[in-house]
Amino acid sequence: MNVSNAVLSHVIGKIYDCVVDPGLWDDALDEIRAAIGSHNAALSLHDRRTGKELISILRNFDPVWLPTMAKHLPDVFEPLILRPAMMETEAAVYSRDTDPIIDAKIERYRQEWAIPQGLSDALGIPLIVEEDTIASFGAGRLSSNGNYQPHEIRFAELIAPHLRRAVTISNVLDVANVRSEFLEAALDGFTTGVAIVDGDSRLIHANKKAQEIFDRGDALRLEAEVVTARGNAARASLKSTVSIAARDEARLPGTGRGIRLGDIDDTSALAHILPLRAGERRNIVPEGAAAILIKNRQSVATDSITVFAGAFELTRAETNVLAQLLNGATPEGIAKALDISENTVRTHIRALFGKTGTNRLHQLVSFAHQLMR
Repeated sequence: MNVSNAVLSHVIGKIYDCVVDPGLWDDALDEIRAAIGSHNAALSLHDRRTGKELISILRNFDPVWLPTMAKHLPDVFEPLILRPAMMETEAAVYSRDTDPIIDAKIERYRQEWAIPQGLSDALGIPLIVEEDTIASFGAGRLSSNGNYQPHEIRFAELIAPHLRRAVTISNVLDVANVRSEFLEAALDGFTTGVAIVDGDSRLIHANKKAQEIFDRGDALRLEAEVVTARGNAARASLKSTVSIAARDEARLPGTGRGIRLGDIDDTSALAHILPLRAGERRNIVPEGAAAILIKNRQSVATDSITVFAGAFELTRAETNVLAQLLNGATPEGIAKALDISENTVRTHIRALFGKTGTNRLHQLVSFAHQLMR
């Protein structure tokens, strides 16, 4: 039985509420468990430099088995999340059906931990995979309920970008202990730039860090009190994402990893959009539709196609296909050049259409060229 759109929207709203009240993660994970028929669920945000767990939520885990789980996770967790094939495809979800590669360590984990508890299938979502931070969601299924079904995996795929966006924003703000006291007066305490805007990106409030960024005008700026980005691609993506966040957060586009804005003092800036219209988030600023959070990151390549890819949250594979299209290659030629099937090329092209709002190759190429000028 498929999960309804009403349930999907409700769960997504719960996920975003957790940004301003981390105490709600227990309820959110229980809602996700119910929607995908899971016995247990876990959410973690891990600082790989210090070994500290910034977020660690476990739902319906038997405490007796937690030491065994802790013993196996270092050998299973990061190698699974960091597998090169998964990083290349930027897979949203993996399960036994979608990721059948089982090495000896994972098999031992199953034999010593999962199977004795009656667990058969597992499902996971990589959320953040960076040099200093790793985050993921995972869930387990009782053997009596069979393996995860396609519609349940699809539900996980639909909530993946929203989980990723919520956990990323929590990490950006470092709000492990913040609850609904996240009010306008408190925003100046953040070292991250935070701007509260309405659905048309008109500024309602900016903290000190955001105001500094506006004053410099190098990545985000104010034009007639409207928050806008410097480059055409980033400007279009920021405007549309804020507009969608104000109307229907469940339709927020992209992977949830953020909108690349450009360079700030030799670092690359990302904007993360938190919708504020519903749930606990309404209490931040009553008239606010969205919060724009600006985070500096270490500089990466800043050529025009990289900026375009960041603004529209293209995967590496989609960016490679777009680069070939911009050079005049046909789908057949791209398949040969990248050593992939023509069907795979066309799948990436369909994804490019969806992310850029185009529906023809000439429109896609023209749109990309226009924004990369």
